[in-house]
Amino acid sequence: MSTKMTRVLIYSFWVCFLVDCGPSEVDIHGEVFIVTEGRQNVKLGLVQIDIIPEKAMVSFIEEKMLTAREEVVKLKPIQEKLKREHDSLEVFYKFAEFKFDLHERIFTVTGKYDKEAYKSKKELTKEKIRFETKRDEYMKVLSQYLSFSKGSYFIAGIPEAAQTTKTNSDGAFVVRLKQGKYALVAHTTRKISDSTEEYYWLVWLSVTQGMQNKILLSNDSLLETNCKDCVVRLSEIPY
Repeated sequence: MSTKMTRVLIYSFWVCFLVDCGPSEVDIHGEVFIVTEGRQNVKLGLVQIDIIPEKAMVSFIEEKMLTAREEVVKLKPIQEKLKREHDSLEVFYKFAEFKFDLHERIFTVTGKYDKEAYKSKKELTKEKIRFETKRDEYMKVLSQYLSFSKGSYFIAGIPEAAQTTKTNSDGAFVVRLKQGKYALVAHTTRKISDSTEEYYWLVWLSVTQGMQNKILLSNDSLLETNCKDCVVRLSEIPY
C-alpha cells in the first residue's frame, strides 16, 4: 500500500472518529388508530409507545412464551374437567328451576301450595348453590387459563425502553432511531357505551437507511392478529 493511500485511510479514520461515523439515525413517523365496525377511523391520542431493542425483547418474550406454554398445558385438563362439572350441574339447576316454575303456575291457578311445591323450592335453592359455587370455581380457572393469551400478560414487566414517546391528538408520533431492530409496545383503552375496549400492540420495526419510514399501529397489527410483524405468535400457545 502506498504512503499516500495509508495517509488517506488514517485521515478517514480520524474524521469518522471525530464526527461519529456510527449507524446514522432515521426519523420514524407513526400513527395509532382503530377502524370501527362502521368503518370510521378513530385516532388514538396520548398512547405511550415504548421502543425496546431486539435483543432484550427476544429474551423477554422467549421467557414469557415458555411460561405460557407450561401453564396452559398444566391448566388445560383442570379447566376441561371443571367445564364438564359446570355443565352437568347447570342441567340439574335448570331442571329444578323448571319444576319450581311449574308449581308456581299451579299455585297461581289453585291458590294452594302442596308438599311437592315446597320440595321443589328447597331443591331449587340447593341446586342453585351447587351450580353457582362450581361456576365461580370454573370461571376463576378459565380466566387464569386464558390470561396467557392476553396483552396484559405479555407487556407486564417489559424490558427498559430505549425510547418512549406518546401520540399527539391525531394519533401520530415521531421517533429518531439508530439503524437496527426494535419492538414497539403500546397499550390503550377506548370507552364504548358501557364497555371498555383494550388494544395491545407488540410489533417489530427494522430501521435501515432508505426504508419506508412510516409505521401504522391499527386493527391489522393488534397482538391477537398474529400479523407478520407481531412479536408474539399466539398460535404457538397450545390452547
